[in-house]
Amino acid sequence: MVERSSRIKARIVSRDERETKNIRAQLNFGHTLGHALETATHYRRWTHGEAIAIGMCAAAHLGREMGLCSAADVQRIVRLIRAAGLPTQSAGVSRSAVFHAMQFDKKFIHGRPRWVLPTRVGQVVVTEAVPAALAAGVLGQYLA
Repeated sequence: MVERSSRIKARIVSRDERETKNIRAQLNFGHTLGHALETATHYRRWTHGEAIAIGMCAAAHLGREMGLCSAADVQRIVRLIRAAGLPTQSAGVSRSAVFHAMQFDKKFIHGRPRWVLPTRVGQVVVTEAVPAALAAGVLGQYLA
């Protein structure tokens, strides 16, 4: 799995080394919330991979709420993350600290967070066009 993932990442990076074509941004699936969780907890609660795993679950749920992917795909993503022994939820993290951290992340573009949302397992879209209220509602479920 690691070898295959590394080959996929290398192929994507080679097509967009300087992240100017919006191809490499696809690798940021889960990073919008994941980086905010790391910042809000001062990098002491989760490893990078654990925080990103939680972010991937939230992004999948957000993609479902936006009609981009199916409930079955969300369930599969969550099951795969759990099978890898990674967390799928956070608890006891300040909502306000997470939302504040999101505003200072490099993926905050033109006053909006950049999301990488699945359209199906293995396929994503990169967008800032996520309604703030919808994102807040979905993320609230991951910060309970």
